[in-house]
Parts: sequence; C-alpha cells; structure tokens
Amino acid sequence: MEKGDKVHYTGDRANEPGWGTVTKIDSRFFDLEFDDPERKPFRGLFILSIEPGPGRLFWPEGDWRVYRQEKIEELKNRTFMKHVTA
Repeated sequence: MEKGDKVHYTGDRANEPGWGTVTKIDSRFFDLEFDDPERKPFRGLFILSIEPGPGRLFWPEGDWRVYRQEKIEELKNRTFMKHVTA
C-alpha cells in the first residue's frame, strides 16, 4: 500500500462504509481521508488492519472489487436465485 491508494472501508456499528485515499503511511500506521468531505478522516490506523483476515474493515480497491464480484457470483449461483432470474 502506498500514499494515494484507494481504500474501501466496510463500516461498523458506529461508522458508515465508504471510500477513501491513503494520505500518510509508514511502516506501522496509515491515515485515511474519506472521499466524502463531510466525514472525519481516520488517523493512525494499523497497517495490519488492511491485511486479509476475519472481520477485515479496510480493503485496497483491487482486493475489494475482486471480493465483491466473487460474492455477487456466489449469490447468482445459489439455487433460489436461479429461480428468480429464470
């Protein structure tokens, strides 16, 4: 991950999901400025929070798009969806 990279935040109970840009990064932490100017930026996030794992909240843009497309395809292939789309 580098400064300027796009990141998707999946959200949690207190914060809505959204897209942002990495504005600062070092060996342990990064800052995320949201595309929505109304949102406060996240500062001092651990680099490890963007690594794959259960409960992952921060996704590099490319990883998020691949993951999302995989989930869409899984949903389309479920039995109940075949009846709906037929």
